Amino acid sequence: MATRTIAWFCVLCSVILAGCRAETPTSERPTDAKKEGLPAHTRFVPTGVNPEVALDTDTGTLCRTVPAQPSQHDAYTKLPLCTPIRQFNGASPERVIIDSAEWEKAEIEASCSRDKDSFPYYPIDNSRTKQITTGCIIRNRSNRNVPFYARPPKFEAVVRVEDGSTVRANEKIYLASSKTEIPAHGEIVGGLFVDHSCDAAVANVDCLKAGLMNATELFLTDLDTGTHYRVRIDRP
Repeated sequence: MATRTIAWFCVLCSVILAGCRAETPTSERPTDAKKEGLPAHTRFVPTGVNPEVALDTDTGTLCRTVPAQPSQHDAYTKLPLCTPIRQFNGASPERVIIDSAEWEKAEIEASCSRDKDSFPYYPIDNSRTKQITTGCIIRNRSNRNVPFYARPPKFEAVVRVEDGSTVRANEKIYLASSKTEIPAHGEIVGGLFVDHSCDAAVANVDCLKAGLMNATELFLTDLDTGTHYRVRIDRP
């Protein structure tokens, strides 16, 4: 697993020369927050690409809204049906209550594309799958330059899903950039990497939505420094 993670990061570096993580003060991590069961919400939501495919927001995976026809042979044919009994690794996502006021103060924030700037990476060991990275603008709201480092950081990710609740992400997620520093009150171009594999024929936007659990907002915490990154998935 470690070898594969390193391989994925090397591929990412070759395109956007990834750098990672900034040093900023923080007060409360999302992992320290109270945890509860999920409220009632819309579990299966359309992806907008194929009307027969939906995103299961409880598992972060794609499923079919209707059975595939015998004559169908595409990337979505073998997806399971959307049924209430399907769960991720035998358990529902863990809800995490975050301190919104603290995250409003996050020094680093990013705005990332849903589709326009997304592109795939293919693993060396299996060309039939892919993972998606999408373009971001990363902004420094502080009065000091904030460094980035050339390694994948250990991020804990909490995502805000469509019903407004916040849950722990199913996949590893982190920001990267070719820049090694974010200037004070400045911005850099980077990318959001999601460690979620899809069939190579699945549309990029569907793969990204599945990896992000159709999130509208991400709350990333660097476990080494405690740095908070607030990420909005709002660019078309």
